[in-house]
Amino acid sequence: VLHAIDVMRAEIAARTPRHDAPVDIFLLPELSSCGYEQRTFQHLSQVSEKPDDGVSFRLFSQFARENSCHVVYGIARALDEDEAIRSPLTADKLDITDDPRSREGDASVGVANTESGECEVPPQAPTTGAVRESPARVCISQCVVNPQGQLLLYYDKMHLCNFGDCSEARWFVATKEPRVCLFSVQGVRFGIIICYDIRFPMLARELRRH
Repeated sequence: VLHAIDVMRAEIAARTPRHDAPVDIFLLPELSSCGYEQRTFQHLSQVSEKPDDGVSFRLFSQFARENSCHVVYGIARALDEDEAIRSPLTADKLDITDDPRSREGDASVGVANTESGECEVPPQAPTTGAVRESPARVCISQCVVNPQGQLLLYYDKMHLCNFGDCSEARWFVATKEPRVCLFSVQGVRFGIIICYDIRFPMLARELRRH
């Protein structure tokens, strides 16, 4: 996390002497707060965190306030005890969340649910590397904080990759009722998709519809 913040600060500093347009949003990759590798997967209980009460949120929230920007970053999200999980290879309902907590004044407000049918999923491929007997109660999530340092929303990855070294389904879980999340920056609307999600066009179509 601290390395990512150092990189973002360097980007802002590099822009300042040239009077370039300010940075409105920083987008960091999947699991950017803890790293995407087997060593991380084997210690999820140590690196997982809550989206609104973890070291990543505190540091990125402070950075967003100091620099008046949005930050989108990835965490290994620890599920609440009452959160239900599902098979990572099915998603028969999408809950479309259009962030109602934005403080920008230009974000649409409201929540709409849509029945979207089942996803077509390719068969699982053989996996390699270390394997857990059962996944931890942790999912792959992307969080968004606004310039006021508030958590706008978090999106849980719907489709877990399970090919070769990317054996996510061996380590992570998917939440029972997946949400599609949207937010606005300077009047431009954004939706979140994480990596393997792009192979399922239904998700992109839903984002485009909204």
